[in-house]
Amino acid sequence: MRERAELAGAVVRERAESFERSADEQAEQAEQELAREARRIERAQARQAHEKARARYAGMTKAQLGELLAERNLRKTGNVDELIERLVEADGK
Repeated sequence: MRERAELAGAVVRERAESFERSADEQAEQAEQELAREARRIERAQARQAHEKARARYAGMTKAQLGELLAERNLRKTGNVDELIERLVEADGK
């Protein structure tokens, strides 16, 4: 009878340990998923902020952009997209 009780106790402990490992693995997976989602949201916010920063220069001519760059002592060479990127980068500093 004692052997059966000890065996039953061992089985219960083994199952409890198995459930605990499973719960730990699920918690770790949930944490990883939350971290991935946080990074995805951060990237989306950065893209939105970048587009918003570019919008202030949308519709400006290359000459107008060049004037803004000259005021900031930045290079004025390149196409319109490059000039806008240069201004956006300077705004971020």
